[in-house]
Amino acid sequence: MLAIYARLSQDKGDNLSSIENQIHFGKEYAKKLNLSYKIYQDVGVSGTLPIEKRPELFRLIEDIEAKEITNVFAYDQSRIERDHIVWNSLWLLFQKNDTKLYFHSGGEFNFDSPDNFLASNVLSVFNSFFVKLTKQKVVNALQKNVESGKVHASPPFGYTKDSNKNLIINEKESETVKRIYQMSLEGKGTDKIAEILNLEGVLTAYSKLEKGGVYKIRDRYSNVVTEKKKSDAKWRGRTVQGIIKNTIYKGQRFWKGNYYKVPAVFEDVYWQKVNENLQKNRNNTGKKVEHKYLLKGIIKCSCGRNMYGRSRVDKRDHTYICSSRRIKGENCGNRAINIDKIENIIWEHFFIKDELLKLLNEASNSGNSILENLLVERELLEKKLENNEKGKQSLIRSVMNDVLTNDEVKPEIEKIRNENSKIKLQISEIDLRTSNLKDFESLIIETKEDFKKYSLETDFEIKMNLVHKYIDKIIVAYNETPEFLNCYSLEIGFKNEIVKEKYIFRVKNGYLFSFRDRAIRKLVGSEIQYIVSFEDMNEQSLHTQNGILLKPHFDHGHGLEFIKNTFIPYGEIRSWTLEKVIEFYDLNPHWLCNDSGLNIYVLDKQASLYNLFVEKYKGYKNKGAEEWFTSVFEGHLNAVNSRFDKK
Repeated sequence: MLAIYARLSQDKGDNLSSIENQIHFGKEYAKKLNLSYKIYQDVGVSGTLPIEKRPELFRLIEDIEAKEITNVFAYDQSRIERDHIVWNSLWLLFQKNDTKLYFHSGGEFNFDSPDNFLASNVLSVFNSFFVKLTKQKVVNALQKNVESGKVHASPPFGYTKDSNKNLIINEKESETVKRIYQMSLEGKGTDKIAEILNLEGVLTAYSKLEKGGVYKIRDRYSNVVTEKKKSDAKWRGRTVQGIIKNTIYKGQRFWKGNYYKVPAVFEDVYWQKVNENLQKNRNNTGKKVEHKYLLKGIIKCSCGRNMYGRSRVDKRDHTYICSSRRIKGENCGNRAINIDKIENIIWEHFFIKDELLKLLNEASNSGNSILENLLVERELLEKKLENNEKGKQSLIRSVMNDVLTNDEVKPEIEKIRNENSKIKLQISEIDLRTSNLKDFESLIIETKEDFKKYSLETDFEIKMNLVHKYIDKIIVAYNETPEFLNCYSLEIGFKNEIVKEKYIFRVKNGYLFSFRDRAIRKLVGSEIQYIVSFEDMNEQSLHTQNGILLKPHFDHGHGLEFIKNTFIPYGEIRSWTLEKVIEFYDLNPHWLCNDSGLNIYVLDKQASLYNLFVEKYKGYKNKGAEEWFTSVFEGHLNAVNSRFDKK
């Protein structure tokens, strides 16, 4: 079968050979070779991308390796690649699978020809060079446009361009921008504002375009591209948020790490006021709120998006769910998690059980070494700034002495400026972390004071303030692997230099496993109960053909007590009846100790109880297991219950 591979990139001017023409020539080749064909077309995909980011080329390679495709047609080499690494990979693939390659003007490509090897590799490198050169020219042209106040693409909503392509305010659209800012300041959330604009039929930047057509959205997580009609484009919350946060509306156009002055829609003070208020009414829909969500804003899906609370009065559908489900076709697949369970884990474990305070104490012990490393890092960054400043002054002197021209030093000075901006940002982040570390002891004192303020009955607002004060984010991922079926992986990131905590939460039985202290706890209602450490559990486990079983134990609600010198085979002793015990030993007689009539895996021969059983069992050895267990079952269980109930 012949594969017809066609590609049209996003690069301007790269439409000399349209997709339709490429496919047409491919069909002619299939007819000429008397072969059936299969079409692969990457639309809006650059030839510089690696194979795994080109869906149709990736599918073609899979079909070649599956022996479904034996011949490939492409209009020319640049349709297949504009990156020499991709070409080398395809060269090896085609030869390995004896796949023939045909080009429109060159016919069959001879992989055995040394001339073809040289020419194709030179062409591949030239293709890569041409793309990089073109991009550099475009970047330089765009830089000049920005510096001179010109528009190099569609202007932002609220702006247009004059006859000289200078950026100017669009009076009609700017009124919509002003309404957006006003509604935000009034307390409306971005989703609510988008809803109002859609109901009023206000056109978006896309839907007002005269050319119409479609626009493409690439999912940043799955890499899947979907097409949507521009005429159908609607206002969305994040579009509104983008307008509110864009500094261009206060007259500062951001480009390549720098700000350039442009006509302003708002005064700086008003813009700042609206943006400071934005966080307060985030996602405020204007509807009456029936449910409060303790982890709102800090609980994240493993795909990177926020999770939001969704609940009904009857508590059906009472979950935190990934926001990707709000957008058709973009569901990441991660499962929702029950609100009560995850909120109880966070509040009960870290706050009521003082686990957070323990973590703070541990972080305090390592704080000095972290502080030293930060100070060294800051010193190195300061040195870089100093060297950059010397380099800049040297360039300026070169211009003054006519050694270099302004145009020659301008790119280098711009590079230094951008690097300095990044360094200063890094220094600010280090200063923030340093200030947190320097006063760690007082932070612990403050935390202890905070801990005195709350209990299980604490007011919701106080709870929420405390949770958000100490916890930075909670990442939730449902685990699909067989060994962790029906489990969630939880990663809790804290503020103030506390190391991240990782847990596995099994929904079915409420077990919570901590990777830090390797302990198993259990969520019972709203309470967290310590069960056993991983080391103890491993020591108290029985490895059988049917899996791992816990040795006999008594679960008294705040941990497990493992029992020695018992005839109970395994598990919670109260789950066994006399009939089950007799049946078990009939099937597994090798578990029974010949001297004591007890479970051979839990013997403690030094204990007095063991000797008592040895003496008693002497009278039953020859009478059979049923008579032995009937005589001792009830008395033994009553003795164990009595002993542990007192605890």
